[in-house]
Amino acid sequence: MNTLNFEGKTYQLTEIEPENPNPPKKPKTIWDLEVGDEYYMICPSSVTTMKWGGVVDRSLRDSGNCFLTKPEAEKELKKRQAIQRIKKYIHDEGMEWEWTYGKHNHYIVCDIYTLSSNFQSFGRNFDNRYKNYSPIGYLSSEFHVQKIIDNFSPELKLIFEV
Repeated sequence: MNTLNFEGKTYQLTEIEPENPNPPKKPKTIWDLEVGDEYYMICPSSVTTMKWGGVVDRSLRDSGNCFLTKPEAEKELKKRQAIQRIKKYIHDEGMEWEWTYGKHNHYIVCDIYTLSSNFQSFGRNFDNRYKNYSPIGYLSSEFHVQKIIDNFSPELKLIFEV
């Protein structure tokens, strides 16, 4: 160990490791993960840290359960829980839309953004030709859609990221 004498005092000097001129690159997306990289996954009701390394990791990523940051994973967990709360309510209330021959109308809760007034709200949408995607499923009437909007506004804002 080196010492330094200055104005009658002796100081112990410690060696400092030089900074690595080539620090390891952090992945920019989940598609850039390499063996040993840290990522996060959603377990039944929490977020867990994982190390990238094989087939299971690729399966998690391919199924949408791989996140670069803990806050990103926690946000997705809350979103999934909100979707499930609404789906349970829809089921408990018997509000699901079922395809019936000759009766094709179904209703969904959708995010409507009106550019002219810069106002965001939830609205009702129906289509008698094809199904639009809805993370909470399809409902049998506009009345049911309005019930979801009235009872689950915070959850809808989280789901549709409004």
